[in-house]
Amino acid sequence: MALKTLVIIPAGEEKIWDWDTNLDKNRHVRAKDAYTGRLAERCREYCENFYEEDYVILSPRFGFLLPHEEIPDYSVKTFAESGLEYDTIEINAESDGLLNYERVVFLGSRKLHSEYIAVVSELFSDKWVEYPLLDAENTEAMLGRLIDAITRDSPLRFNRIKLEYIDIKGLFSTFNHKIPLENGEHISIVTAPNGYGKTTILRLLRAVFVGNIKEMRDIPFKSAEIGFYTEEENSTERRTLTIEKSQERPKGRKLPSGELWSLHFSTEYNKKRLEYTVNPDNYSKDETSWELSRIIPPIPVKFISAQRLWQNMELGDRSEDDLLTSHIPGAKRTYELTILNHSDDIKKRIQAMLNDYAASTQQLDATYPTRYLKLCYKLAEGFPPPAEGIIQSLSKIRAEQKKLKKLGFLSHEPAKGEIFEIDEDEIKDETGILAALTLYIEDTEKKYLIFSDLEKKIDLLIKIINALFLNLSFEIRADKGFYFMFGDSEQIKPEKLSSGEQNQLVMYYDLIFFTDPGTLVLIDEPEISLHIVWQRQYLDYIKKITDITGSEFIIATHSPQLIHTNWDYTVDLSEGQIVND
Repeated sequence: MALKTLVIIPAGEEKIWDWDTNLDKNRHVRAKDAYTGRLAERCREYCENFYEEDYVILSPRFGFLLPHEEIPDYSVKTFAESGLEYDTIEINAESDGLLNYERVVFLGSRKLHSEYIAVVSELFSDKWVEYPLLDAENTEAMLGRLIDAITRDSPLRFNRIKLEYIDIKGLFSTFNHKIPLENGEHISIVTAPNGYGKTTILRLLRAVFVGNIKEMRDIPFKSAEIGFYTEEENSTERRTLTIEKSQERPKGRKLPSGELWSLHFSTEYNKKRLEYTVNPDNYSKDETSWELSRIIPPIPVKFISAQRLWQNMELGDRSEDDLLTSHIPGAKRTYELTILNHSDDIKKRIQAMLNDYAASTQQLDATYPTRYLKLCYKLAEGFPPPAEGIIQSLSKIRAEQKKLKKLGFLSHEPAKGEIFEIDEDEIKDETGILAALTLYIEDTEKKYLIFSDLEKKIDLLIKIINALFLNLSFEIRADKGFYFMFGDSEQIKPEKLSSGEQNQLVMYYDLIFFTDPGTLVLIDEPEISLHIVWQRQYLDYIKKITDITGSEFIIATHSPQLIHTNWDYTVDLSEGQIVND
């Protein structure tokens, strides 16, 4: 079941009146058509792709705008400049029914949209608000994430909430386990002999954060307390989530079908306590999802079991009983060899970035003459850029072009001597040349930023796989996807790899490319299908993945080879408390 989600888009500065000179400034235009910047257009495409009409535009001039609401042109760019009061925005939101949504998402970054975030966080202070683009440094980084999400057909998630501990009592009516999960390295390892509940704890964590009541009901435990915290710029906010389970009949209640169970959820923050009890008498998906969405933090979770080679293309690891995550009803169970699916996926992602790169190039080229003349006049008046800095920037661009060419993003890189063999003395007093090179550098750096996130991920995957597969050379190509070579000439199809090799490629691709920032990744016995050498390298690669994805890992294992030198990350369940009857 999908939560009722409201997506909020920040109004852009570029508007239709800026480029359509024939359009009267007082002519009213639909809000969805009024904002014409690349970011505004991609945000709208993202919303219409995943949330249909459940989105609004937040404007510093008008407050919240429904997509079909008509507005005239305006000049103000900030809330401070417009003087729009918070009370007016709140009344606006209430009258449009925006406060009735279960989940709120804002598509803006902390660096570029701090005013918007302040308004959204205050207005929806009683809800968990998600900011999937919060840490983006620039518009191009935001565009890259939106394009990637649209291409992979999966909404963005970004989690700032970190788990601190989980305290489970009465597991299997036998064990009490308290597991610290915060060690500064984003990796926690749960270890014990079979029978102590390693896998069950992972299942319980997944069930909680996707709101799977059936799974929580079926797992044998008495209570669970989960501690978590959120770090803001100047403070740390801590909360606890408590789940108490009962198999006894509540007094005065007659439960249907002889079922005797209830789950009580509670959390407390800002001196407010939220709680909800679900049992067979009151269980309904709509009501329960609404109540749980207020209590359970929106932590995206990924559970990776031992069987990774084949996947359900429509459902993945989702279930109809997951109340706090999207679900495709009635999807047919279609299976495909995952390695081929991933190979096709990377081709689509690269092509999507190339399409946007081409659009950006066209846009910059169209404005180049005007920008060039303005810069020439400016440089002629004084303060020309240092020639030394120009040469250094050109050298960095050359190095970046080589990387992008190797990864298949660029079909052409300038030959040596085309523009990069330039002497400082030849250009330092040439205003026209300095202006041309300055704009070339600015435009090129801006265009290449769209590739930044995907480039880092591809580069990491290539390094990991080439380190693991000693007799094969692995590349990713825009036209072929996964490309393996044996020796200098023999191409190996990905599906012809051994099952162990396929398992490794599938697992690492999934962790790098299908894991959003801050996702809680639960991995059960990853040592399966790993020989000893691969096990010893495993956590080193996981650390590299956390560096670029910001994910949190909880790994269940009983392999000392996999733990290797990382015993500081481990919690041994066999040292836990035994329940006394």
